[in-house]
Amino acid sequence: MPANWQNINNNWQDLLFRTAPITKASVRVSGGDGKGGNYAISMGYLNQDGILPTIGSKKYFAGITAEQKLNGWLTIGGRADYVRQITSNMPAGTQNTTGHGGGGSGAVTGAAIAFSPYASLKDPTTGFYAVDNSNGQAIPNPLAQLYGTSDKTTYNIINAEGHININLPFGIRYTSRIAANISDNFENIIQDPTITSSANAVGGSADYQTFQNFTWLWDNILEYNKTFGKHSLNVVAGITASKYSTQFSENGGSGFPIAGIYSISSAANRPTNQDNGGHDYWSKYSQYGRLMYNYDSRYLLTATVRRDGASQLGINNQYATFPAGSVGWRISNEEFMKDQTLFSDLKIRAGYGATGNLPSSLYPSYNVLNVAGGQYTYDPGGAGVPGLGLNGTAANPNIKWEQTNQLNIGADLAVFRNRLRATVDYYSKSTTNLIYTSNLPPSSGQSNVVINLPGKVLNHGVEVTLSGDILTHTEVKWTSTFNISFNTNKIKANITPISGGGVPSGAVSWLRNGYSIGSFFGYISQGVDPQTGYIKYADPDRTGAAENNLYLGKALPTGFGGFGNNLSYRNFTLDVLIEYAFGNKVFNGNRYEADGMYDLTNQFTSVLRRWRKPGDVTDMPLARLGENSSNQASNPFENGNNNVSSRYVENGSFARLRNVTLAYDLTKFNIVRTLGLKNLRVYASGENLVTITKYKGYSPDLNTGGTSPNTQGLDFGVYPLARTITFGLNVGF
Repeated sequence: MPANWQNINNNWQDLLFRTAPITKASVRVSGGDGKGGNYAISMGYLNQDGILPTIGSKKYFAGITAEQKLNGWLTIGGRADYVRQITSNMPAGTQNTTGHGGGGSGAVTGAAIAFSPYASLKDPTTGFYAVDNSNGQAIPNPLAQLYGTSDKTTYNIINAEGHININLPFGIRYTSRIAANISDNFENIIQDPTITSSANAVGGSADYQTFQNFTWLWDNILEYNKTFGKHSLNVVAGITASKYSTQFSENGGSGFPIAGIYSISSAANRPTNQDNGGHDYWSKYSQYGRLMYNYDSRYLLTATVRRDGASQLGINNQYATFPAGSVGWRISNEEFMKDQTLFSDLKIRAGYGATGNLPSSLYPSYNVLNVAGGQYTYDPGGAGVPGLGLNGTAANPNIKWEQTNQLNIGADLAVFRNRLRATVDYYSKSTTNLIYTSNLPPSSGQSNVVINLPGKVLNHGVEVTLSGDILTHTEVKWTSTFNISFNTNKIKANITPISGGGVPSGAVSWLRNGYSIGSFFGYISQGVDPQTGYIKYADPDRTGAAENNLYLGKALPTGFGGFGNNLSYRNFTLDVLIEYAFGNKVFNGNRYEADGMYDLTNQFTSVLRRWRKPGDVTDMPLARLGENSSNQASNPFENGNNNVSSRYVENGSFARLRNVTLAYDLTKFNIVRTLGLKNLRVYASGENLVTITKYKGYSPDLNTGGTSPNTQGLDFGVYPLARTITFGLNVGF
């Protein structure tokens, strides 16, 4: 801590976050010859700065679409798009030995919380960004991570598609479509030796990664349409083939003679594990058919079947068949409903079908060899030599498709001349052959294996959508839509509990039989003992010791939905969207660090009400330096501030004003026509304006684990959700 710490009071979050501008412009030109030919050309630009310094993205895009009917039986068309994007990424950052910052993007936002406000912005002696060593743990300076590490990726993406439609005899239509995607990206990660002491110690470092991807897809479809009397029939049969390939390379080094010139050839140190490259491939082939039958717009039938094969799966299970079917009855079209005036539409329907899911890894059914230079040794401590080695994932030739079977039963209705509409659906899903990467013991020689877990994951629930034209015959027009979904999720699999993401003292999110995906387990806090200041942990089995692995709640919401409104008055329109969720919990990893009081990192002001002397009644325990969860073994009521416990599990329910857009249409003004414009509209829009929640973190619906089922509902230094204000102009010629 600097000698003049009394004169320093840095608010690192104020220093870290900023108001970031977004600029977007696009233009689209379309037309046609009136004889079956049409085209559209578009181009645009997007410049979006992040709410953290050095973070942002620039995107340039252009596209063309065209279609021409050559005669009565032949039509051709195509599309081509190009995107160039330059992204300044969130630096991965570093953690100290206790994991402060949460890692990844959280290493920046988390460090902003943990870094001492009394630490200097920069070291006055070296000029480098200061490191907080006040607790002996070297908390990384959040500004040093942003300014000291440059992580930029440049993308070039081309999408192209061409198709031909041929009208054959007997009402059959043939469509052939070929699509391709070519993308390359180049990422360079540079640590500047003039900004941070850690980079200066190694003379700066650089890592360059290049990827080039190519994907093609070929669709061939035959479609038959026939109407005879009250019967309508649509039959589709098709095949789809696709292939993906990628080439990648990586090289890096450190110790550059001149700061700012990071040519790998000039690096003094070239670690062999940073010289890497290779090729990856996968392919997929599908056959499918669909039959749709309609009798008098009253009785509806759809039946589909598809057979999919993929190279990612084991040689014994590469193909699987997925059938589906649905029936519907439009009651409102029946003869006995013709004299009633209440229902404009009334329909009931039911469906059942299966879908498949693939593993994310490309070669789980094979033992893959990696080529590496200087990474293998014949004996401990020996010199590294080039060679081949297993990539860490053991082969599983029996890996198969993950399959979801779903039942849907629903109804659609509209009343009062279609002014009020409702849709109600019940669904029940069962997912089997769950794909999971399981760890292996070191004695196996491999790190993990991709398997199909036994058992299943069940989801069932109800979805309701209500919409209505509330005001239609006045100057003010008002249309509203409300939807709500209830979902219950449960794992039914006799498996060993699988841990997900967590905090330094243990896993937070788990997969366990009988519980929802992303459930929390740990100690249950029952408050603070007024006499000792220790947290009292539950002992439901009366063993005389605090019990761990107790259920603390689930990350998945019980219900969620939205409420949208569109209002118009003369030339004004107002759109308002509210989103919400309830019944979910969030583990606040930031409070775990900043309310834990187990080390000397910065803490929240809530610790000012901590227990200090016998008789104090408070929800905040005593501060205890060096506290750790292992101390609970001897005394169940010892402090244990950093245990994974209900103390850090919070209510994640929220309601958010997601979007508000106010627009004014100037099209009817004479000056608009005088200028040769077809339409002119100005608007102002706001996103994420207000969030109402009891959650104490940045946002209750952010998650450190992203979409990983293993880690849900964990907020450990997540990049915050930004509030965005937009002013725009739409012009049509």
